[in-house]
Amino acid sequence: MFAFIQKLIALLTAMLAFLGFAKGNDKNQEPAADTIASFTVHENSVVFSFVSNPSTGYGWQYTLNGDSVVFTTEHFECGDKGNTAGAPGKQFYTFTAEKQGKTTVTFIYDRPWENNEPLYSYTAVISVDADLHVSVESFTKANNVLI
Repeated sequence: MFAFIQKLIALLTAMLAFLGFAKGNDKNQEPAADTIASFTVHENSVVFSFVSNPSTGYGWQYTLNGDSVVFTTEHFECGDKGNTAGAPGKQFYTFTAEKQGKTTVTFIYDRPWENNEPLYSYTAVISVDADLHVSVESFTKANNVLI
């Protein structure tokens, strides 16, 4: 069953990449870690986006290490224009500058009730300068179970 889900997620990911869902439209778009995840930096905030399909039981969670940014919003946009139940989409997380410094944010994509390794894991290092301008120093994917 797990192999089937992995193949299904791979197929959905490829379809999303082909349709352009993995690319941002914002002129401030930064380089993506890959086709699963990307981020957009605004003056005082950063928005991370991840391919997601909550109907599979998988979901993105994050942890913060540092206090230069704070979590402000989260939302899901269905990739299907008809908002079909079970359709994949993108999960968005916004973090806003709070004070000068650095914060590390780790994102994992897993089924919280299972004791398996996350399907995906990403780490971002976010810097905030004295004027509360945000930059992303790095955004990397960890070695996880890959499809």
